[in-house]
Amino acid sequence: MTVTKQSYRKTILKVNNPQPLKRPESPCINLCTMDDQDRYCLGCHRTLDEIASWSSLDQEEKESVWVLLEERSKLKTK
Repeated sequence: MTVTKQSYRKTILKVNNPQPLKRPESPCINLCTMDDQDRYCLGCHRTLDEIASWSSLDQEEKESVWVLLEERSKLKTK
């Protein structure tokens, strides 16, 4: 059996996240103000590019952005 990077990644995601996370349709919380220093929205922590492309991203891409948002949120609260 050949293991590809993609199948390995999916396996790791299943092990680390056995049940899919139930996320809202969008990270937007209607607090749309950009942080001039970091260039992220102060409400959802997305960049303008992430906000603009959100509706065209597939579920895997959206999940990748959600992970980034969680990290950015932690950095902002320190």
